[in-house]
Amino acid sequence: MIAMSVLLYWLNGSSWLLFALLFLAPDLSLLGYAVGPRIGAAYNALHAYLLLPVILAALGLLGGSTFAVAVALIWSAHLLWPLPHGWRYPLPKAFLGRGVLEVCAVATQSEDQNPYRQ
Repeated sequence: MIAMSVLLYWLNGSSWLLFALLFLAPDLSLLGYAVGPRIGAAYNALHAYLLLPVILAALGLLGGSTFAVAVALIWSAHLLWPLPHGWRYPLPKAFLGRGVLEVCAVATQSEDQNPYRQ
């Protein structure tokens, strides 16, 4: 699936520099946990729903915006990147009430301890 996102991005003819700059941009929302769990929930929203980049891509196609399509393809590649490695994203409410340090601690646990590992 990630290969499909990258192939479609290449066919879209967008800049690879843009791809490199925006690939990790959704992870910046993790900084919201430093403010509080409600703000940090944006991280979950940006990572839990593949439907969001699909909607953005559809709007970009309907509106003739190659930039919106490019951003949607980068976003989908970002979401699909960990899946072949056995990682899955938590459900949106999984991090509510947790601080950013606890989230990072859970993410670094071994396979048998980490509930987000398949």
